[in-house]
Amino acid sequence: MTFAEAIPDHPIGRYQAIHAALHVHDSWQGPWLQFAVQAAVAAPGDPQAVAQAILRSAQTLRANTHWPDPLHAPIRYLVAAVLVQAGDSADAFAAELARSRMLFRQAGIVRGSLFEVVAILLLRLAVAGMPITADQVARLGAIYHQLKRSHWWITGPHDLPSCAMLATLQGSPEQICHLVEEYYRLLSEDGFSAGVQLEQAAHILPLLRLPPKQAVHRYGALRHRLILLESLTVRLDYEAIALLSFLDQDAETVAAACLAQYQDLQVRHPAFHHEIIIDLAADLTVLELMRQRMHQGNTGDDAGRRALMQRWQDEQRAAIIIACFGARSLDPASY
Repeated sequence: MTFAEAIPDHPIGRYQAIHAALHVHDSWQGPWLQFAVQAAVAAPGDPQAVAQAILRSAQTLRANTHWPDPLHAPIRYLVAAVLVQAGDSADAFAAELARSRMLFRQAGIVRGSLFEVVAILLLRLAVAGMPITADQVARLGAIYHQLKRSHWWITGPHDLPSCAMLATLQGSPEQICHLVEEYYRLLSEDGFSAGVQLEQAAHILPLLRLPPKQAVHRYGALRHRLILLESLTVRLDYEAIALLSFLDQDAETVAAACLAQYQDLQVRHPAFHHEIIIDLAADLTVLELMRQRMHQGNTGDDAGRRALMQRWQDEQRAAIIIACFGARSLDPASY
């Protein structure tokens, strides 16, 4: 499937159709179900078929684990949706999860509960379903321990998915963590408040593969534009702005498109929590504007199209991490 074929023509409409189909079967799952739909918007097939595939995969994941495994909790819907969109098997992932957990313990990586599951899921996406190697796990662990040394008071098991994502970048663990620290410093100097949210933004922005000052300038321009549009809710969500930063269109276009998506989601019934709306709006904006760019033919040669595809895949993986954070914060009973 090509990049142009992967992104639906009307992302928010497809989101709503899949959500309606899935909501009929498991409406009580709340934020996990809403973020699961986000993770499967670009899955092939009609909305009913996608919803049924998510349900089947979620049931398989639960059947392959035992309480108190995180996949007995509603996170299985998010994992199932990611697998459906990737064309991966729930049985195969369950087997790889068990094997990779042993590799994590052998590498001395802290137990991460649901965050460990998402880290392994992201590693599996990075290797396109091939077996995860001990070297890849060791690289993830080295990045985690290096980040822990820099910010021991805010770095923890919740950062394992970010470490899996950062491990896909070129460079040594020390070089990658130095880059993250540079982003954190530049964002702080630009007036963003220090803390976990800023750390998450600093973990995501290196995936833009831009010079740090250029990426931070783009990030700051988006926030400034959102301020001018009087969108206090969106501009205070550092992770959502990080997703929008994957777009190279001007800040005015991106901010206006995000607010339009936000307002559309805001009037949905049943109502979504505002934290979910922010993250969904940012991700759907990326899909919509990348789709427009592809169909307008503004991607240059094959190399340009491949670069755009890579950027979309990186943004989708960052969105999975943000979804995990968002759903976990709204559903503290998840483990």
